[in-house]
Amino acid sequence: MSELQSTHIAEERPIVESYIVTLKEATNTERHLKWMDKLWIGMKVIDPVSAMWERTLSDLIRGLRANKGDESQFIAKAVDEIRTEVKSKD
Repeated sequence: MSELQSTHIAEERPIVESYIVTLKEATNTERHLKWMDKLWIGMKVIDPVSAMWERTLSDLIRGLRANKGDESQFIAKAVDEIRTEVKSKD
């Protein structure tokens, strides 16, 4: 990224968003970006450990694709984890 482009991004967006955009262009790794997006929410830092264990719909779809033939078992386990999370007091 040239200096002109990075200056242009920094002028239009807040520093944190500019940093995430730069990371997207530099690393282009989806897993790292998901972690960064969960880490920064409106300039407030979230506990990285809880962000690491959070599942998204994309994670569930990948899990289904990875468990071909055992879809029902995978879904049952995922639903149990969701029920446990809903019942937790955190």
